[in-house]
Amino acid sequence: MQIQWLGHACFLIKSNNTNIYIDPNFEPYVDYGFLPKADLILISSWSPDHATREGIDKVRNETTAIWGSPDSANQINNCVPLIPGQKQEINDIQVASMKTGLLRTSRRAHSESIGFLINLEKKNVYFAGDTEITELKISPDVLLIPVGGTFTMNARQAFALASQIRPKLIIPMHYGSKEGTVDDAMLFKELIDKDNIAKVKILSKFGEITL
Repeated sequence: MQIQWLGHACFLIKSNNTNIYIDPNFEPYVDYGFLPKADLILISSWSPDHATREGIDKVRNETTAIWGSPDSANQINNCVPLIPGQKQEINDIQVASMKTGLLRTSRRAHSESIGFLINLEKKNVYFAGDTEITELKISPDVLLIPVGGTFTMNARQAFALASQIRPKLIIPMHYGSKEGTVDDAMLFKELIDKDNIAKVKILSKFGEITL
């Protein structure tokens, strides 16, 4: 399994010849032709920094499955709406939609943001989406968590949540372009390292890690 960070909250997960994109949102006027076509696209919320029609169209083809939050399904043709607790499967990969908490001060107070628990290659990857809290009750192998602090948790809030969840590996997201800076990711890593909570991997844009 390879996890590639494509910037902000967008990831590409490659497993057993299956390409899974989470929250595809790409810079306009940039050629992303080097990216493989998607077998599955997951959309956590219909927010302009998480998914756009243009971003989806860059990686979808005629056979791409699209699953997402109910508000995403209202915007994208053939998108299967997922409510919290619902599960879907593709190519022996299981995806469960997870309930997330919303920031009380968020302008997205009425959005239908969800998280994704992805089971593949006998590992669990949890994408936390736009969230302050979560009802996740397991310790995932990989946690993809926002740290930017604008409409999401900041580095210290993310540290508190990660301390409860206790994953094996954490990849911070939601910083560096639209909101938050790399300093937020570095502070998060320092806090996690100090208490030896988990391994933290800060990826550069288009950087990837193999598990």
